[in-house]
Amino acid sequence: MAADLYARAEKFRVQRGNLEIIKNRYNEMLATMLDVEKPLLKSQMKAIDKLLEKGLKELCWSSTYEEKTAFIDEVMTLVTEAHVTLTAMKDNMRCIEVVLKKWADNPLITRKQAHPSPLALALALTLALTLTLTLALTLALTLALTLALTLTLTLSRPPRRTCPPSTRRSKLRSSSCATR
Repeated sequence: MAADLYARAEKFRVQRGNLEIIKNRYNEMLATMLDVEKPLLKSQMKAIDKLLEKGLKELCWSSTYEEKTAFIDEVMTLVTEAHVTLTAMKDNMRCIEVVLKKWADNPLITRKQAHPSPLALALALTLALTLTLTLALTLALTLALTLALTLTLTLSRPPRRTCPPSTRRSKLRSSSCATR
């Protein structure tokens, strides 16, 4: 028994390390996800929660190494995909904030020291309003394109291949659908 455990020590170490990565990424997503981001990742988070629930109910210490490894690999794939999506969304928002900061640092209009005529003041205000609206529309378009790109990247991933439960164990090592 002890020799068997010693022989499997490396396998246990790898599994434990992968579970630690899964835990850290999942908890990071839960801690940093904003309310406006939750609807965008809702389906991915539900899939992760469903798979975790299945693992908690069906797997135990006496489960085979292959069953545990298949579960860990599948959860790792789902968590990594969701983590990459959330990270991309946050990176895109940081880029937008940098652009907005640059725009905010430069005044749209600088006031002359002399008193302007009423006509010049009206023209300046009209110009300022036009520039402000143009910037707002540009920001809205940039934000819409960024979100569309994020969703496109999320939705364009090829569907994950899964094997029927009856053939999964027999094909774990030879089937391409068992590898991630």
